[in-house]
Amino acid sequence: MPYHALGQQDSARKASRKAAKDSTWNDWNVRLSPYVWLLGIKGQIAITPDPVQLPEIPPPIEQLPSGDYIYDIDISFKDVRHSLKFALMLSGQYKVKRFVTQFNVSSIVLETNAEAPFNYVFTNNTLRLAYAGGDLGAGYRVIRNEKFEFDVLLGLKFVYTKVGLTTDIVGQAPVDVKADRFWTDPVIATNFAYRPHKRIEISAYGDLGYTLLNDNLTYQLSANLNFFISRLIYISAGYRTYYLDFTAKEAFYAGSLQGMIVKFGFQF
Repeated sequence: MPYHALGQQDSARKASRKAAKDSTWNDWNVRLSPYVWLLGIKGQIAITPDPVQLPEIPPPIEQLPSGDYIYDIDISFKDVRHSLKFALMLSGQYKVKRFVTQFNVSSIVLETNAEAPFNYVFTNNTLRLAYAGGDLGAGYRVIRNEKFEFDVLLGLKFVYTKVGLTTDIVGQAPVDVKADRFWTDPVIATNFAYRPHKRIEISAYGDLGYTLLNDNLTYQLSANLNFFISRLIYISAGYRTYYLDFTAKEAFYAGSLQGMIVKFGFQF
């Protein structure tokens, strides 16, 4: 056999061994990732004043046809950080060949002083928000190789939100509003992963949920950069946004939870 052919075979064997060695970094069945979501909250609360207690709210506060009044909130993570009472966040994934199932749960409880859009009307605003939500999905890995992965999933998204708002309105008695909702949405979701190096993985997730019965829309988007300390442990940084859009009938809260995500994960 010619010398150059032997050299080509040797190079091919070395490349094959290197690929096999590198692939062990992605040879896992289970991932578990506790994480911290540095979220901010931006949206609207529809408050229903007591007509006996509050006969009229002066303009320019926006009023819904239902008689509710729209209250805008915009809370940064700086406010959330000082107001956080409880937090629990965990995600996980299980894969076998081309079958994938995954979950994500997060729960927060906070109380903060909220800024009103028209402070000369709303004063002494205290917002209490409890949020517990997550998603569960299962699907098929359409693309699966050493560099790229792409999944399509069907699943269920669930959210429980409880909002309390205490505010004073100039010239009127204080208003104390409480409301809570629990809902589930069927969702279609996708996963994407790209590995330019055995220690680096770029991943993204997106889902869309829609309930025909209530005309409610939700969606979620996240992107992460994972760095593998070893074959079993990785750290991750990224960004996540969770958006809720409800009809006026359900709109005690509508808006987005968004912010950076920091994970410390395990795979085996």
